[in-house]
Amino acid sequence: MPSYDIQKAARLLEWDRVTDRLAEFADSEPGRRRCRELPFLDDPDRIDEALADVGEARGLLERGIAVNFGAVVDLGAMAKRARVGSALTGSDLLVLAELLRLSRRTKKLFETEAIRLPRLSQRANVLLEQVALEKEIFARIERDGRVADNASPELAQLRDRYRAVHTQIHAVLEKIIAAPEYEELLQEKLFSLRNGRFVVPVRVERRHAVDGIVHDISQTGQSLFIEPRPITELNNRLRTAELEIEREIYRILLELTYKVGAVIDEIETAVETLTGLDLVFAKARYSLKIGAQPVEVSRSGEIHLPRLRHPLLIEQLATVIPNDLRLGVAGTLVLSGPNTGGKTVLLKTIGLAALMLRAGLHLPCGPDGRLPVFKRLFAVIGDEQSIERNLSSFSSHLLNLKNILDELVPHSLVLIDEIGEGTDPTQGVALARAILDELHQHGARTIVTTHFAELMAEAQVREGWTNAAMAFDEVAMTPTYHLLTGMPGRSSAFAIAERLGLPRAVVARARSLAAGTDTRLEQVIRQLEEDRQKWRTLSEQAEEAWNKAEAEKKRQQDLLAELRTKKDKLLAIERESLKAQLDEAREAVRQVIKDLQAGPSFAEAERTRERLKEIEREQERIFPARSEPVPAFLLPIADWSAVPAGSEVVVHSLGESATVLEPPDAHGRVRLQVRDKRLTLPAEQCYMKRDLVPEPPEREPGGVSVVGAEPDESLIRLDLRGQTADDALLETECFLDQAMRLRLPQVAIIHGHGTGVLKRTIREYLRRCPYARSWRPGERGEGSDGVTMVELDL
Repeated sequence: MPSYDIQKAARLLEWDRVTDRLAEFADSEPGRRRCRELPFLDDPDRIDEALADVGEARGLLERGIAVNFGAVVDLGAMAKRARVGSALTGSDLLVLAELLRLSRRTKKLFETEAIRLPRLSQRANVLLEQVALEKEIFARIERDGRVADNASPELAQLRDRYRAVHTQIHAVLEKIIAAPEYEELLQEKLFSLRNGRFVVPVRVERRHAVDGIVHDISQTGQSLFIEPRPITELNNRLRTAELEIEREIYRILLELTYKVGAVIDEIETAVETLTGLDLVFAKARYSLKIGAQPVEVSRSGEIHLPRLRHPLLIEQLATVIPNDLRLGVAGTLVLSGPNTGGKTVLLKTIGLAALMLRAGLHLPCGPDGRLPVFKRLFAVIGDEQSIERNLSSFSSHLLNLKNILDELVPHSLVLIDEIGEGTDPTQGVALARAILDELHQHGARTIVTTHFAELMAEAQVREGWTNAAMAFDEVAMTPTYHLLTGMPGRSSAFAIAERLGLPRAVVARARSLAAGTDTRLEQVIRQLEEDRQKWRTLSEQAEEAWNKAEAEKKRQQDLLAELRTKKDKLLAIERESLKAQLDEAREAVRQVIKDLQAGPSFAEAERTRERLKEIEREQERIFPARSEPVPAFLLPIADWSAVPAGSEVVVHSLGESATVLEPPDAHGRVRLQVRDKRLTLPAEQCYMKRDLVPEPPEREPGGVSVVGAEPDESLIRLDLRGQTADDALLETECFLDQAMRLRLPQVAIIHGHGTGVLKRTIREYLRRCPYARSWRPGERGEGSDGVTMVELDL
């Protein structure tokens, strides 16, 4: 019995093309290799975990937070050398420093995102932070891999000495080549290095005229490279300095190598973790690219993949027709329809979906998809004729089917293209029915394509079997690639022959030969197609009407909300206007009472007093007192002499700014302009925006306070310390909204330092907040980085 190998089905389904494409979204070579070697999981719980990881990574990317794992490398020989204490090169150490920096930054990122990304944060906990070693390597190794001059005091001195000797040699050589006596001796007026020694090019025929050591000869044989005697000692000193520098560099590299070796196990663990994260984020980027969705691992065995598309065709074609696939717990799907109509593509799409799920990938389908984890996946697709084994296409087809029956286990998925084709149709149908019966009895989920009408008829009446068809447009004479479930399809051979250019006379002859052979099944299919087309038209019309109704409903709701807002504002203004009029009337009544009490009719005065009480009760009924607390950034006006006409105040009862027209009268009523209304209101309802108050005493975190730093600079502040991120966001939005309505030019948001989560959350919100024109960290005296200063977009 042959051993089962899922890779055979994967090859037929072109799985390698999917993993190659996935690898393009990884940042590192280890990550790309991990993508290409993606294992197939068989435990539903592990698949759920893998999908959850991808979901967290995708959420991070969708929020615009970039991650890059390009610094991940295979340690290989570097790890071995570090373990045995063999000096690493400067370039090797830079690679390791970049790796340490990536490990530290990645760990920090996921610590700040622990609430949103609990799974990835837990994975990142094992990443190491070797800040001292990281900084030391970057400080002592230049970006090109050279050991820096300041890597040690000794190296700095040696290189200074080397440069001094080097300069001295240049000066001597410049004099030599410029001397008149050398003009006829030199091939060119220049000097160069040969074997680490400075030399000049001397004509071969004049070599005896120059006292020095020959080090090389030119390729043309016309020049000898001679070290002039005056610089021999200088060259010796230069070479000595070079050797001392090399020895000191080796010592420094060895010192750093020992430090790396002490943590090499942790570094290897970090590489493994970062490679895994690179794979997860590659999956997330691929998911976004093809518009994929996470699916539920179906424990019941149900298949439901709405709007399923082929993952490779999504990027190759401008338009890919999505199809809804639904199959019960146990069943066989018989897929029919025209050639070139998309049957084989759909078969491969289903197979790839099953593989993608087991690989922990999001599927190219709509939301709410469900797909079980099949224990085994088999595929018989394409012509596998074997010349070497002397097998015909049909023999190879049967051999593949035999192997499936030998290796079959319950809960397998079997995909067969053109089952039973390639032999006598009657016998082929019989074989196909027998094989499908066997597969069904063993609990396999089977999807087959066929042109056999007998199989379609069987599926129409057999329990557990379902027909499906790839639709064909009889008017345009082209396939539509839409999957129609619950009905068989026609091959439409004549229409396809015409579309592909077969001579019309030949097609007409074929039609005439087929006349009168139309089966009952063909008639049923035609009637079903007509009924389905009518239903589709009605469904599309109903959907269009529904969409229009929903759009109109939303428009009306938005309009109603806008009108309610305007109504509330206008009612507030009108209420205050009426209240002011009532106040004036009440004052008039008081004056009448006063006059009456001064006169002879005391009874009339009492009647007027009772009338006044009725007016007051009516006023309280219509205009109940507001109970909203006054915000901390509004200051009662104690001295109206400092508030001249034209000043801007805030009417708390209205929640609006107003312009002072006249100062308070003798009765404490002030004349104001609120929008297009002129009102007379009690002066105690008016407040000024706080411009300057002393620093308040220590207070509990949370809430709004007003502080002043310098006499010419005051800021409205929101203190968020101690709050959760969600609560802080809500309070910040309300705070900025009120600050905008009060037209405050600048505010400060206190979040403190802490873990940095609150600061990052607030600043991410400010980047997209329509109220904020700009923001910056606080300066010294403002709270430094524990405060964010916000300039409002007034």
